[in-house]
Amino acid sequence: MDILEVVENNTYEEIINSNEYTKASKKNAGLKYTYRRVCTLVLIMLATVSFFVAWYNFVQDNNYTGNLTGRGNLLLALFIYVILYYTVGRGIRAFNIGAERLTNITVAQILTVFVVDAAEIFISMAIQNNWRYLHRLLLVYAVLFLVQCVLLGIISVGMVHVYFRLFPPIDILEIYSRPNGVYEKLNRIGVKYRITE
Repeated sequence: MDILEVVENNTYEEIINSNEYTKASKKNAGLKYTYRRVCTLVLIMLATVSFFVAWYNFVQDNNYTGNLTGRGNLLLALFIYVILYYTVGRGIRAFNIGAERLTNITVAQILTVFVVDAAEIFISMAIQNNWRYLHRLLLVYAVLFLVQCVLLGIISVGMVHVYFRLFPPIDILEIYSRPNGVYEKLNRIGVKYRITE
């Protein structure tokens, strides 16, 4: 049966629902979102653990109030960091593994870490209620920023490569071509679409 006969004899919904590839594609869409959520959780955990190590070491050395190493203060610092990191990262689209280009995700991760670490300098001074530690906090968060950039950059690159291994490009059948350059545009995005003839 010719493809034109199928299109002429069936409605759009019948074609979509009868296509086994479409059913598998719908199943893969759920797996893609699950993979992105897992990647988001891993990135948040890595950023938060690295922050916690830096913050805890700083607080142990500069705990002049005696309360900064308490469970409540440490959990508050972690909670603030997680909320800031997730909010800024989501706004900058740092967690769209597979939906954005690799460079966009890496740059978004770096920007997210920069904004959150810069904000944490002032939040940390407010938690300590002491502004004279600014120069020490700048050094701690500068080192933390560099470590997080390398760590999250490498992990993000790995996550994107695993994503495209798990979810290979979609085959697209070009039925007809208009002079609008769709073929060339889609061909440039080789990791998402593979045009077949």
